[in-house]
Amino acid sequence: MSSRETRNRRQQRNDDPFAELDELRRGSAGDFDDYEIDNSIFDQVAVREERTFLGMTAVERMFLSIFLFMNVVVLGIAALLVTGRLVF
Repeated sequence: MSSRETRNRRQQRNDDPFAELDELRRGSAGDFDDYEIDNSIFDQVAVREERTFLGMTAVERMFLSIFLFMNVVVLGIAALLVTGRLVF
């Protein structure tokens, strides 16, 4: 690298606050070409079977549990009203 190029880069750094980051980005751009992705590891992974309860998905089970909870709450309040332990 000549002294003129070095001077130009220093001036660019003073003008642009992100010049150093750009230099790092340019310098590291070639490093990723050296790696090869080994896809054989993905072939060995077993596909997990979706778990179901009574043939329902996770969202259906969530709504069922919410409805059962609300049912217990309403019946509990009704029982308290009937026995006179909760008065409006």
